[in-house]
Amino acid sequence: MIQLQTNGISNYDGLTVQYRRSFGFGFQGQINYTWSHALDDISNGGAFEPYSFCSGCSLSTLANPNLAANYGNADYDIRNSLSGDFVWDLPFKFGDKKLLTNLLGNWTLSTKLYLRSGTPFSIIDSALAGSLSPTIGGTMLATPVTTIPETCGASAVNTACYSLSDFLPSKSETAFAPVGRNALHGPDYFSTDISLFKNFNVTERMTLQLGINAYNALNHPNFQNPNADVAGSGFGMITSTAIPPTSAYGAFQGSSVSGRVVVLTGRFSF
Repeated sequence: MIQLQTNGISNYDGLTVQYRRSFGFGFQGQINYTWSHALDDISNGGAFEPYSFCSGCSLSTLANPNLAANYGNADYDIRNSLSGDFVWDLPFKFGDKKLLTNLLGNWTLSTKLYLRSGTPFSIIDSALAGSLSPTIGGTMLATPVTTIPETCGASAVNTACYSLSDFLPSKSETAFAPVGRNALHGPDYFSTDISLFKNFNVTERMTLQLGINAYNALNHPNFQNPNADVAGSGFGMITSTAIPPTSAYGAFQGSSVSGRVVVLTGRFSF
């Protein structure tokens, strides 16, 4: 019997709380917290999402012919997310003292903050499907033989979260894995961008603005999910840095700009 269908299942529940402050001594800003849970049986046909960092994160085909068994966390299931931003025009005034005004006044400080929990991933055996039959495509999950941690943090840069001894040897599985698709989560993510600008009043109609933008200003390292293929190399280890949401070169430009990037700016208005 052959069954073909195009329908799928996806669900999302979320709660967002926001605190906002405006127009207080030159300060305005907001902070947002979102708890959410996204579930489906396959995410966007397995197409990689901006926050999907490793080859084992997105499964391009169903991991189990039982459709219900594929229902689990979506690739972009970020359970906890905190974001914030503020702009502060420093309110210091010095009256007719132009020298002090030009030196200590007309400063603007702003920042953006990102903090979120890790993204889901699956531990797979990429060699299993081909060993069963040359006509079987796609990716199949590995089978654990012991209880494994549900999260893998940044410590996996030095010490593997998982060991091959925690799973049946590659190509030896005889049943579908009891641990479902996207059941595990990778490291948390944190980054902050900071901008500082100074306006110089040249004349009543002419202003010179000098500033600095620092992306990932604290140079905090963020990491991808671990290598999650029991048939691949470096299993259980984190070997790459994560993609920042913003950079001096635009959004999601890759890990080559995951460290601190500083941009000096100048603008003359008349």
